[in-house]
Amino acid sequence: ATGVKARRISLQAVSGGVTARGIDASDVKLGSITDDVVFEGTLTPRGRYEFMSHSGDVQITIDGRVGFAFEGSTFSGSVRSDLTLENSRTSRNSAARRNGENRNLSGTFGDGSAVINATSFSGSVVVTKK
Repeated sequence: ATGVKARRISLQAVSGGVTARGIDASDVKLGSITDDVVFEGTLTPRGRYEFMSHSGDVQITIDGRVGFAFEGSTFSGSVRSDLTLENSRTSRNSAARRNGENRNLSGTFGDGSAVINATSFSGSVVVTKK
């Protein structure tokens, strides 16, 4: 999906990835079983954003103008945010500790008005600024 402006967007794939670019919506749910989930868009205050991939990465690119509360987790990948999260909490299993990777990351950017939940079972979760 490219250049979509709507109140709610939900895209799910069983075989293949999901990519949503230029998205302007306050309720977004993207998921894939076998590949990557990519979101590039604008957050809205009080918006809800949920991203899930079982066997791929979750890549979230935002402009950083709207604050958000973030919860990210993975079983065997890593979680990171290029935007500084206040009150951040991380957790690591023993393998992750050896590699300096986070398995879980939560915290708040700015006013925390939007909510982002991102999970991957065997991939990584990355939040970057546009």
